[in-house]
Amino acid sequence: MEYIMRNCWVIVLSMQTGKQGRTGRPCSNSRCSTGSTVAALLLSLLQVLAVATASPYLIALAAAAAGVLPVTLLACLTVSLQPAKQLLDFADANHMVPAAIAPLKKFGVKWHIAVGLSLTLGLFISGH
Repeated sequence: MEYIMRNCWVIVLSMQTGKQGRTGRPCSNSRCSTGSTVAALLLSLLQVLAVATASPYLIALAAAAAGVLPVTLLACLTVSLQPAKQLLDFADANHMVPAAIAPLKKFGVKWHIAVGLSLTLGLFISGH
């Protein structure tokens, strides 16, 4: 994701300043013809991040409803909702600033650790 966002930022800068892109050639891609197209691409990347962040919770909810996972796992999984919210809020606030988006990795790692520990704790409490 960082690679895509960095390249989108290069496209935005080349359109705003008239300078050449990273390859030394002007941007000739049809997707970088307008700034609104790049903004829409970045917005869609944020939507993909939101869906990817929400998917473990939805899968766990469906698995618990089907009886595959214990309900205690869902209770423990709620502990990781705060890091998920911080991740999405930070990405939403800083997605257009390449220098500010670097700490997003830290938020992603914190969220992954929180999800992993909460899943482990939920399985441990339930006795599985």
